[in-house]
Order: sequence, then structure tokens, then C-alpha cells
Amino acid sequence: MTRIVFAGPSLYGADLSEFTDIRFAPPVTFGDVFRATEGGAKIIGIIDGHFEQTASVWHKEILAALSRGVQVFGGGSMGALRAAECARFGMVPVGQVAQAYCDGELTSDGDVAVINGPAEAGFVPLSEALVDALATFVRLRDLVLISGREQERLAFSARRLFFKDRTLRKIIATAQLGSRAPVVQRAYKAHRRSIKGEDALAVVRAVQGAESVPVSDQEPASWFNNSTIWHNVSRQLSAVSRPSTGSA
Repeated sequence: MTRIVFAGPSLYGADLSEFTDIRFAPPVTFGDVFRATEGGAKIIGIIDGHFEQTASVWHKEILAALSRGVQVFGGGSMGALRAAECARFGMVPVGQVAQAYCDGELTSDGDVAVINGPAEAGFVPLSEALVDALATFVRLRDLVLISGREQERLAFSARRLFFKDRTLRKIIATAQLGSRAPVVQRAYKAHRRSIKGEDALAVVRAVQGAESVPVSDQEPASWFNNSTIWHNVSRQLSAVSRPSTGSA
């Protein structure tokens, strides 16, 4: 399979049945892009990635893939972060979140991080990403379902919470909305917007629509620093384990 997308909670519930040419893999971790490249992938999409209890995907393995002509797209979550960091080397940022990181409007990985359930549960998100919460508050304000003051309180509450604690219940509980709390909670659920989800599907479409080009089996491009560290690490990457934890 020449096309692979690493994803998890950002694509939870999405209908991916039309993307028959893509292999969907769990959230990316250290070594996965290297192994995908070695396995013949020519087009790679990075959406979600694990971190904390396992090492996150390394810039160097992305650069190594790019240097050999592999097309790499990133957006939605950790993919947006890496795309912003590696764009000048050819990684393609996709979507609003990636563009916000490229422009410096977003700077923290905590803006997209969530906790999620296991693979068996489809990586169901168990907390709210800050970018999604803020986008939903804007939508509710535009629909005149919350006031400007309530939007400010909700945004302040969401920003203060650690990503693992950023559930809708806790956001509303700490926003001090009084008797309006249950009304706002219902409105949020009814009109929730996921920018991460929108961007994730955009990455999938970009991978699906990209034209496959020959990938070099020779030495990487001259700009790639094929250092001793990279040489040693690349020999061990296939042995890296993939414990599940939070995702960005």
C-alpha cells in the first residue's frame, strides 16, 4: 500500500468507506514514519499522534522520508504541529489548525491535545480539544445561543483546564454560568464544531488525491543530514514499542 494515514480521535465517527486506496493506521509514534517509508509508502498523512508514555514522531524520520521523495501531509492535530515545523522541507500543512501553527496563532501542543479511548473503541475522544471548544463557542455566539460575556467565560474556563481535564462538563462547571449551565451544555452538544475533524478529513482527501511519484531507493537528498545519530537510531526504530496514551 503506497498511501497511509496515521489517525485516531480526530477521525472518530467519520465515514471513511470511500477511501479504499488508503491504509489507516493508529496515531503515529516514534519510528512509524520511518517504518512506513521502508515499507514502501509513497504518500503519508499524519493527523493524530501519541505522546507522553511513548516518544512522539521524530522530525528526523519525517525529513528522511521527504528527502527520498515521499509526500507527507499533516493537519488536524499532531500532524498540524509537525507540518508547521517541517513545511520548509516539503511537508504539506493542511487545514485551519496547521495554518494557525504556521502563522504563529497557535503555539502549544496543548491546543489540540485530547485523551482518548483504546483502539478497540475507535480512539473515542474523552476530552475536548481547545481549538474545537473555542470554535464551538464562536458558533454558539453567532447563533445567539450564548452571550458575548458567556463566550468569554467559557473560553477562559477551557483555556485554564489541563487537556486531560478539559471535558464539556468541567468547562461549563468552572465557567460559572449559573442557571444557564444546562442550557449552554445542550446547545454545545447540538452545535458542536470540530475543526480538528474537518482538517483531518481534508488530510485524508489530500492523501487520496495526491499523485503517486517514484520514491528514491538511493541516498537521501543533499539537504538531509545523514548523521551518525540518525544512522544508529534508524537501525533500531523497528524495535520501538507503541504503548497507548494521550493523543495530539
